[in-house]
Amino acid sequence: MMSKQTIRWIRAVVRRPLGVGVALTSVAMPLVLGLRSTSSEVPQAGDPAASGGTPAVAPQAVAAAFKYEIDLSRRDDDLFHVTVELPQLGAGDTLYRFVAFAPGVHQILDYGRLVHEINVVDEQGRRIPTRRVSTNAWRLSDPTSASQITYTIEDSFDANMGDHVIYPMSGTGIEPEYAVLNLFGILGYFNDHRSAPSRLRLRYPPSWKVGTALARDSEGWYTAESYYRLVDSPILMGELTSSNRRIGDIDVEAYVYSPNDSLNADVVLGLAEDVLASAYRFIGFAPVDRYVFLMYFNDDNIVARNTAFVAGGALEHSYSSTYALPARTDFLPRVAGGMAHEFMHILSPLHLRSRIIAEFDYSRPSSEDQHLWLYEGVTDWASGIMRLRGGLLSLEDYLAELSAKMEDSETFQNDWSLTRLSTDWWTDEGRARYGDIYQKGALTAACLDLLLLHRSNGTRGLREVYLDLIDKYGRDAPFDNARFFDELVAMTYPEVGQFIDRHIIGNQPLDYQHYLGLVGVRHLPSRPSTNPAPLFGLQFIVGGDGRLTIAGFTPNNVDVGLHTGDIVLELMGAELFASNTDSVFALRNSMRAGDPYDILVLRDGRELAFRGRLVERLDYHVLEVDQNASETQRRLRDVWMRNLAR
Repeated sequence: MMSKQTIRWIRAVVRRPLGVGVALTSVAMPLVLGLRSTSSEVPQAGDPAASGGTPAVAPQAVAAAFKYEIDLSRRDDDLFHVTVELPQLGAGDTLYRFVAFAPGVHQILDYGRLVHEINVVDEQGRRIPTRRVSTNAWRLSDPTSASQITYTIEDSFDANMGDHVIYPMSGTGIEPEYAVLNLFGILGYFNDHRSAPSRLRLRYPPSWKVGTALARDSEGWYTAESYYRLVDSPILMGELTSSNRRIGDIDVEAYVYSPNDSLNADVVLGLAEDVLASAYRFIGFAPVDRYVFLMYFNDDNIVARNTAFVAGGALEHSYSSTYALPARTDFLPRVAGGMAHEFMHILSPLHLRSRIIAEFDYSRPSSEDQHLWLYEGVTDWASGIMRLRGGLLSLEDYLAELSAKMEDSETFQNDWSLTRLSTDWWTDEGRARYGDIYQKGALTAACLDLLLLHRSNGTRGLREVYLDLIDKYGRDAPFDNARFFDELVAMTYPEVGQFIDRHIIGNQPLDYQHYLGLVGVRHLPSRPSTNPAPLFGLQFIVGGDGRLTIAGFTPNNVDVGLHTGDIVLELMGAELFASNTDSVFALRNSMRAGDPYDILVLRDGRELAFRGRLVERLDYHVLEVDQNASETQRRLRDVWMRNLAR
């Protein structure tokens, strides 16, 4: 059985740095799937048709297309050199904007911070006066005459970002052996032309390979039907390895940069093969025909020279996902669970999303949308339950994952509902609470699944309702944000409306014993642990600077005057950062409950020293199968553990 510590996965832009958390581990099971070789053509310097295995399509009609070029053939200045060939603009197209917010990225980006001087010219090359009017916008004095825009923009990996660091899975990077292009961090837009066709040409070193979900036409242009689609398609290029698998009816590809040969695309995709096949069986059909994993493993040298690497993890896109991970072979078994989560995003928000997300406004947060619980909470639930139902997790291990989420959720301030977290995540208070969506949101989905199975007498759970909603809406028919809850209740039962009012719109705590008891699982709030190692009695979260902050206390903590919000400077005589917690905690583990320890914290600008006492380790939120479960409970448990026929 996996321990709670083994199954914690920190995946997204506000999640804890990977030096503290560890990823979900899946149990590898042999599964024979089709294997195809990946194209190994070598791009030529300056050749826009060069690529690393991206499928070619016929040239698209480009009369009204925006044509972007990103030049990385000259990298000494550590800048992206961008040229934009413009279609005819209107008199109202005065503002060329850069992205402040992006779908799935729950942090302030403000990529305009990184832009150097912009030049706009007409067809004769005459300069059109342009001035900066805000962090992310430049005003053109005569847009109808504009023919071309050129500018350079810094990569975010090593930029001085101040209070709003852009984490590497959401960022842009130029390294000696690879480059990361989250295109929303490089390419600007005109607000009224976000739906216009877009083309992209890349220039890069001749030995580099390109990985992306974008299609490339026979003229060498990467093509997209809109700016939305273009910037939803990240690019990893460099000295990469690549690998393909056929998972059901989906071509799954991986492109990997690693500073050592032991981490490569074949290894990564091989580890994830079982979990992706399990995900395909959970879905039951192919929502996309191609999906691409883009992974960059980074060693200590890369991390040391790039300020963005205070955290790492993954970011979903509609047809691909990006991963910034430590270059450690012992980390590899933890990756598959994170890949499962990102892969499951092909359901939501790609095929189930509100109109607000579908028509995203990159200049402001999507604060009207109420359904983060669906996009992230249900997705995270699905990435766990599908591994249980696919035989990759034992029931014990799945219950351990749920238990860890219950415990981790208590490290966050639990005074916000899921809908408020969806609307206010971008505020300072919201960013501190955002990570709970992967705990509380997933647990809420798990309880909703149990309610639906119970109410339908085991014929229809959350998976079946989820897929029915995708059938009803799909990629091209986003739902109405305000009416979605009513429609969900209309498709199910009145009790679902009560559940939504209490646990999604409202903030009433979930009754774990009630819902899990429906399938004969007992919930024990706490009991003494069999692990003799003591605890500090403190709960920590990690800030953007890598410092640990006290987020709460265990019930048996000895109160010595520490407060929630205290920033830990030193612990047990050692300066404390996320990167050295292992050594400090190892020292603690050699001691006994009741032993004293010294801690130095920063509170309101003052350094304060305290002497605490180690406490007995308790296991919290223990979940175990009830050996005295009734026949009804056992029967519903059997249904809960498998995918139902549709």
